[in-house]
Amino acid sequence: MRVHSGANTNADDDADAWTQLRAGGYTGDVLIAAVAPWSPETDGTLQWYPTPLGATGTMPWLRYAATLYWLAYNRARMPRSDVKGTIHTYSNVLLCKTLGLDPAREPTYADELRNPEWNNCQYGIRVYEEFRQQMETQADAAVPHYVTEWNSLVGRVSDELTDAAWPCNNYPDGLVRHAVDYMASQDNLLGFAVFIDDDPGGSCPFWVASATKGHLNTTHLDAAQRARLARWDTDMRLVFERGW
Repeated sequence: MRVHSGANTNADDDADAWTQLRAGGYTGDVLIAAVAPWSPETDGTLQWYPTPLGATGTMPWLRYAATLYWLAYNRARMPRSDVKGTIHTYSNVLLCKTLGLDPAREPTYADELRNPEWNNCQYGIRVYEEFRQQMETQADAAVPHYVTEWNSLVGRVSDELTDAAWPCNNYPDGLVRHAVDYMASQDNLLGFAVFIDDDPGGSCPFWVASATKGHLNTTHLDAAQRARLARWDTDMRLVFERGW
């Protein structure tokens, strides 16, 4: 069986993911997939979108997110009460450095990281708020959601591990603490994940360069890169010790 989203399907077509999961006995959350921020690859198809606070218009990634949630609430078989969202958001520490801002405090900057070429939309962790606005407009209510990916990988221009955008090259001490403090104040947030694809064999240099535990791998990174990731790992431990 080919499983699909369930949007715009016939009433007797029960091959959507929500129906199949419930039929199989799964009672947990069925999540709307996260949209990649700052990617113009897919746009929305709606006639109207809310303009983010402080911006002059929307961007493709926001319009795409709005369309997904419109479909979830208006064209899917999933009950409205079951709709839960996911958001990917990232801290733009390189832009902070360019602007002379403290990169560790990236989540605290409400307006400094807006991009004038993107209708003054956010180019940092606070794109989270813009995604939420699109989701909640389509729901006409708050949407329970998870942040399922966060790190400081923004602005990569090459696959070389010398690229400044890899967290092994740019993570500033204390960043994750500020990110958690920012997220802890959000309502209807069910969870916050520092996520990266699993690489149990430790053979993928991209995983090593982007993961808190990447410092344990001595194959791909130099001493300075491993030390930077080790400090991120320590920050994560302190977050868990202190709690949300």
